Amino acid sequence: MSDLQPVHISLARVRTNDQFILDPNGPLVTKWDNARVMVDKDYIWDPSFGGTGAADADGNPVLPWPITTTASNFQGIPAGTQYPAGTQLAVILRQLLTPLQTPSYTAPTLSISANATSGEIGSTANITITPNWQQNDAGAVALYSIFNNGINIWSNLTVAARVLTAHQFGATQQSITAQVSHIAGVIKNDSNNQPFPAGSIPAGVRTSNAVTLTSFRNTFFETYNSVQANPTTSAGVRALAGRTNTTTTRQFLVSIPVGTRTIVIAIPKDQGILIEAVNMAMPGLPITAAFVPSAAAVNVEGANGYAAAPYDVYRASFDANTTIATQYRFTIG
Repeated sequence: MSDLQPVHISLARVRTNDQFILDPNGPLVTKWDNARVMVDKDYIWDPSFGGTGAADADGNPVLPWPITTTASNFQGIPAGTQYPAGTQLAVILRQLLTPLQTPSYTAPTLSISANATSGEIGSTANITITPNWQQNDAGAVALYSIFNNGINIWSNLTVAARVLTAHQFGATQQSITAQVSHIAGVIKNDSNNQPFPAGSIPAGVRTSNAVTLTSFRNTFFETYNSVQANPTTSAGVRALAGRTNTTTTRQFLVSIPVGTRTIVIAIPKDQGILIEAVNMAMPGLPITAAFVPSAAAVNVEGANGYAAAPYDVYRASFDANTTIATQYRFTIG
């Protein structure tokens, strides 16, 4: 049988020892016995044939020669697939009948949040930067870092919350970001149990969103049950009992208790001037003219003695103490 040559199996019955083992009209048989296989009296496989052999140790039919596919219209086998000699025919058949399923990869994500993002200028706070790291199909974390305005202020081998202890809110806006350096992710296999690297996650760096820390200067106010003069010093303004952030909210309410005689308001000059005061009990009758600004601005420090900025101080003194409790709405513009 040294001159045995493989032939193409057409839609013909394949016989061995008078038993059909491949019949286009019948079930597929993948277990061949140790017998010659004939088609129309021509041998197509003989177990005594030398070389790589046509069956493995269990008698499963295998390729006696290597094959590289050249067509791309196979359902489960892309063009260029290589099959070495000795590949089980059942493996190739299964791949032909099963469309190739390729894996997908999901990139990692990183975001951060903070328990506080603003404060009076000069004030301090313990700010916790909390990360949300989703590794997905990336590799393990190699290094986690936090940056303030692009400067590395902390690094760790694992992703974890970090407290910025006694952080001071200054005049400069601060941008907090985080980065994760990670190794390459695992390569997944396709449905043919072959590595599928396309779209896999390489080693790299992921950068979070930015958390912006901003400062503001308070607007101060207080009510008195007697006639009071305007405060003229930083300490006098900061001693006013009420305070609010009017940097973005241009209106605020002040409760006016029974017996009020004087109201004092101090507004940072860079935020604007008092343009309206309204007694909410009589909203149609503004009382803006009753609030007279001081002749000169007062330089008022921020918290903890932070650098001073000019304020306009407004005061309204009534002829008599109020007899009803109400609210005044003030608008800065």
